[in-house]
Amino acid sequence: MSIRKTLENYAPFILTFALAFIVLAVLYKFKTTLLPFMVGLLLAYLLMPMVKVIEKRIPGKSTAAETKRAFAIGFIFVTFMGVIAFAGFVTITTIAHQANQIMANASTFVTTVMDKGHQLTSAIYDRAPANIKSQVDGLFKSLGDSLTGSLTGGTSAGNSFAKTITGSFGTIAGFAAVPLFLFYILKDSEKIQENIYRELPPQASKHAKAVVGIIECVMGRYIRAQIVIGSIVGIVSFAGFLVFKVPFAYALPLSFANGFFDMIPTIGPFIGGGLVGVIVLALVPKAIVPVLILMVVIQILKNIFIVPKVASDCLRLHASVIIFLLVIGGVFWGVWGVVLLVPIVATLVDVFSYVRSVNAKSGTKPPGAALPAD
Repeated sequence: MSIRKTLENYAPFILTFALAFIVLAVLYKFKTTLLPFMVGLLLAYLLMPMVKVIEKRIPGKSTAAETKRAFAIGFIFVTFMGVIAFAGFVTITTIAHQANQIMANASTFVTTVMDKGHQLTSAIYDRAPANIKSQVDGLFKSLGDSLTGSLTGGTSAGNSFAKTITGSFGTIAGFAAVPLFLFYILKDSEKIQENIYRELPPQASKHAKAVVGIIECVMGRYIRAQIVIGSIVGIVSFAGFLVFKVPFAYALPLSFANGFFDMIPTIGPFIGGGLVGVIVLALVPKAIVPVLILMVVIQILKNIFIVPKVASDCLRLHASVIIFLLVIGGVFWGVWGVVLLVPIVATLVDVFSYVRSVNAKSGTKPPGAALPAD
């Protein structure tokens, strides 16, 4: 088969993955700038079903559709912000209360530890040979010189910090604009899509709608997978807290918080575990060790059994492939890779299947498709 014929047969696949690569490269290159708008699009995807439900329940003629949509969005905004404000107030109040209890006992605890440590180090130092003592003294002198140098270089560090804050101004401004961006996306989402599809050729418009539908479907399955995983973690945490004598009034919100933060890949389990550890240490100090062990065991079992199984069922990828993608994403792209690589690959797999089905219907087959079976 000639090279030209081969390229013609492979053209849809090459164009599909070339376009996907370019889009992903641009998104990764400008990830900091685009992050607020990506968050806004994700919130729009999550809130749109609620907007449509409320819009349908508002009485009135169809001519007032825009007014009904705006009212539904405003109602969700007020409710959403109220829930966030209430949850934030309760969380901050709880953390502050528990932190005060910890700090009230911290002085006695720290003093005891320091006394024991001083006694132990003094006993070891007094019995050490002279050359060991001189090396230890030299080590502490070096540490002191390093500390002095660090303090002397505080001006340059302050300048670097100022540059970091200045560089983050654009991202902060972007997040400040998210509510307005989200409002217009929710209000005019159908019009925006229609205008985009109208500017494309008929055949391209058809395929663009199909690809957008695939992306929405994969994102929906991915979000459902994260909710299922977070729910399992929350239920298991709640049962463990009750076993370890954590009061029910605290076990329920702690398990909810642990399951909620666990839906955030990579950093979420550390945030949830730290919050649980601080509050349990203040309320039930005797249970802190078994609770921390429980947190570690939950994460190990989740990553070995739950994540691959649930994610493979929802994203239609084999468990071994998901584990491989999580490792590769973390090694090469850090948190972004862990969060995005799995749904991106799942989307590309579905897009590839769609392209193959379109080619099969049109009679175009990739090389090798017509080879006789063994």
